[in-house]
Amino acid sequence: MGGSRRKPTIHVHKSRHINVEIRRDRYKKRRRLLLQLVCDNMLSLEDFKDLRWFVRNPYPIREIVVKHNSFLGFAEAMPQYFFQDLFRLPSMASVREVARHLQLPHEFRTPTGCVCSGVEGLMVVLAELGNFEKQGRLLQNTPFNHPGASWSQAKFSDVFNTVIVWIDRKWGHKLEWCTSNMTPARHHVFRDAIQNKMAELHPSPPALQVSAFVDCTIRLCARPTDHQEAMFNGWKRGHCLKYQAVVTPDGIISSLYGPFIGKDHDRRVLSETQLKEKWEAILPLFSMGGDLGYVLDFPVLVVPFKGVRGNPNGTPREQFNLLFSQIRECVEWPFGLILQWFPFLDLKKNQKLLHRPIGTYYRVGCLLTNIFTCMGMKNQVNSFYKVKPISPQEYLS
Repeated sequence: MGGSRRKPTIHVHKSRHINVEIRRDRYKKRRRLLLQLVCDNMLSLEDFKDLRWFVRNPYPIREIVVKHNSFLGFAEAMPQYFFQDLFRLPSMASVREVARHLQLPHEFRTPTGCVCSGVEGLMVVLAELGNFEKQGRLLQNTPFNHPGASWSQAKFSDVFNTVIVWIDRKWGHKLEWCTSNMTPARHHVFRDAIQNKMAELHPSPPALQVSAFVDCTIRLCARPTDHQEAMFNGWKRGHCLKYQAVVTPDGIISSLYGPFIGKDHDRRVLSETQLKEKWEAILPLFSMGGDLGYVLDFPVLVVPFKGVRGNPNGTPREQFNLLFSQIRECVEWPFGLILQWFPFLDLKKNQKLLHRPIGTYYRVGCLLTNIFTCMGMKNQVNSFYKVKPISPQEYLS
């Protein structure tokens, strides 16, 4: 009976052999790509010799640890592709620029006594939010494993939570209402941009005063142990948190409220945030555009006609609904852009409500996305409306 039992070492050896074959196949493909670049005169032979180590291991430690004896020096020595893959920004200069805009302190000290510089703390936040990998995998073959850094998993997690909470406390008020972007002068520009886009889509567009769009987004999270029924959303069929955002044609989320529990309706969230009252007091000459989840409240809130399907050759109401949906759909694009920059926020099993400040994670991800937009990085909304965003200094002023 004992002889019929299989030894587990056979399965371990087999899986290890398969993993070696997969890594070897990936290495061949990367090397073949680099050789093709050399043949096309797009890469010099000296650069190929420098990059061949990175082909074997995207973040090699041993090959360049002798030349660079510091954490930041090692990060600067990484090729642009691998640096951007890990930290979401093209170079170390961009990381320092973001740290300067956020006015990060020279040193962070966590409650457990861990110490790191402000730039290193920002790199921890970018690396964690920008990758699906677990912290152990992130620490294995990256600058965090540099002998001069000696990062452990506990230190990485402690620094990440400390820095991200500091950023939210320092700049959270800019998310709820961006004073530099929610001014009558800026909204005159936004309204004209929306009217010009409507004129491109329809020969005789209606004269609307819409200058921004409001909507709610839902982020799924892991099932909480306690009070899970409050977080359950019947429409998404899952547990989630809800956020309310106001998106302007320059691609910036100029107002973000949340998180709210998943079962709350969009109208209730709008009532709790008192957004309409604040809008009417500061921007009385303009309107917000919303979907059918809201109720018409002219002139503050404009929504399409209920029960009418858009049709370019139909009645005036059908034509209005089609045109309004075409200009309003841009409110969804920044939500997707946040998840493109920071895929960690889209990983449901890691969004543990009672164990992590996941609401702070999403708020900081939104803030960093706005800063990236102000720095001139990709954004589909301002390309669609052809509106230039404000500078990072103006956004955080």
